[in-house]
Amino acid sequence: MLDVQRQRQIGRKQEILFTRRILIAHLAVGWLIPALLLFHHLFFLSAAATAWLLITLGLIVGVTTAQDWCRLALGLSFVALAVTGFGVINFHPEAVTDPETVTLTRRLLPIWGGIASIAYGAAGVILIASVKVRKAVGLGFTLW
Repeated sequence: MLDVQRQRQIGRKQEILFTRRILIAHLAVGWLIPALLLFHHLFFLSAAATAWLLITLGLIVGVTTAQDWCRLALGLSFVALAVTGFGVINFHPEAVTDPETVTLTRRLLPIWGGIASIAYGAAGVILIASVKVRKAVGLGFTLW
């Protein structure tokens, strides 16, 4: 009986560690998106990305307190960021052309924007569809 309980706890630890890594990665690099948009002088997009970041921080609190709807909302917000990122890169040519004064050249925007969109799209799909994440959120956990 004790062996079964120990095995159950090990399985839960792996699921929690997997989910924790996704959330900590977002906390570590999520702030770069509004900052880089600000350096590109795309002020409205930077403000929108900052609002998105604050919303996702609230959803992370919900995910860690075992609220499954926060997992779905966080995954959808990651996918929405990915779609928006690809839309900005592909359909707004003024976003990738340099004005006279800019802190960071906008020719870099498709590179880092594409990487961020792919990463956040994948993370969103994982948050929505992964059984490991669903089980970890059902248990509740701490980030640290």
